[in-house]
Amino acid sequence: MNEAEMTSKGGCEVVFRDDIAILTMQMGENRFNEHFFNEIGSKLDQVEKNANCRILITTGSDRFFSNGLDLDYVSTLDADGVREYSLKVKHLMYRILTFPLLTIAAINGHAFAGGAFLAMSHDYQVMNTCRGWWCLNEVLIGIPFNYFFRELAKAKLPTPAYHQATVLGRRFTGGEALQAGIVSRVVAGPVLPQTLMLAREVYPKDGYDRQTLRGFKESAYDYIIHNDTSIDAHGLSAHAQKAKL
Repeated sequence: MNEAEMTSKGGCEVVFRDDIAILTMQMGENRFNEHFFNEIGSKLDQVEKNANCRILITTGSDRFFSNGLDLDYVSTLDADGVREYSLKVKHLMYRILTFPLLTIAAINGHAFAGGAFLAMSHDYQVMNTCRGWWCLNEVLIGIPFNYFFRELAKAKLPTPAYHQATVLGRRFTGGEALQAGIVSRVVAGPVLPQTLMLAREVYPKDGYDRQTLRGFKESAYDYIIHNDTSIDAHGLSAHAQKAKL
């Protein structure tokens, strides 16, 4: 897929409602490729530059929150490109993990693999019970987790859910995800109204100092990226090579 084709798949939009930024991914399945990284990165920059913003809500459109890695795009990359791609994925997750605002993923539809990790990287998650699965399906497509993603899952998932999600690749409905402790709240229908309500409920009266909040998040999750010696998940390299045969 070339840049023109990726661009034709849409982009991201940010709307500010008072002190809340609503970032909507509007690129079909919202798979991770160069266009996706550019779009979401620029919108996160825009949110950070708004000094009045206190809360970030990230959501998708139509049937998809995000289906994660764009494996068709990965298959066009050489070895250096795959390594760079892997780093961009990890850096996006880490940016969300340590974002200096309260963050909530409004999971409107399917969240698979990297898309599930993207949702997981937020402080809170609200999921639609009527549409979409939450699933880490890497075991089903033969892409092993590297240190970064194993530790991210361990940090964010309760122990029983960790095994079911990362080892068995179980698909969770919204209701099952709530019961397993994967998401914070569920709603039967559009997720945004309930997400806005949750944002007001959990945001502290005196607010957060951005630097302090980022510092606390970094102290909680720094080990995940600093102890990660893997440049690339071997499964990604193998997939790229296999696709070229």
